[in-house]
Amino acid sequence: EEEGQEEQEEQEQAQEMEDIIPTGFSQREAGTLSLSAVALDDVGRSSSERRPDSSALLASPVRAGYSSEEDSPSMTVENQEIMERNMVKSFSRFIRQHKALKEEQRVHAHELQAHARKLEKSALALQQEGHERREAVKMLRQDMDGRLASDLETAALALQQEARERRAAMEALKQDMHGDHDRLKKDLAGRHVQLKKE
Repeated sequence: EEEGQEEQEEQEQAQEMEDIIPTGFSQREAGTLSLSAVALDDVGRSSSERRPDSSALLASPVRAGYSSEEDSPSMTVENQEIMERNMVKSFSRFIRQHKALKEEQRVHAHELQAHARKLEKSALALQQEGHERREAVKMLRQDMDGRLASDLETAALALQQEARERRAAMEALKQDMHGDHDRLKKDLAGRHVQLKKE
């Protein structure tokens, strides 16, 4: 069962590599890409976490595109299979990390877009609020101007009425003074006549 599961995982990883490696790449070029993936997968790892055979794989003649049978006679078939499985796993890990990074970037971009939309809505709401406040101030000024004009008109009418009343009072006072003068004049004339008689 374990061997069957390992074979299934290897088939899935091999299929994943076939889906990713462009059509037309030779086995030698695919091996070079896989080794590059091993190097990329080691990026960010500490010295204790890195695979011990990564540098050896990168330094091997296979990296330059040579076959193991021609240039690496000391490499056994078992070692070749182990190396290939390691390369497949490393490349698969690299692809998964790449996909995870792309998904994280997509989610982050979506969050940024949502935040930008919220900011835009807030800006529009503030703009609308400012417009409403300006309209309210304008109406208040018009109301104040109207009230002021009405108060001024009322005050002017009151002053006119007061002026008419004062003129009427002055006229009445003049008439009263003329009447007193006539009475005083008649009284003085009567006393003068009486004095002459005496």
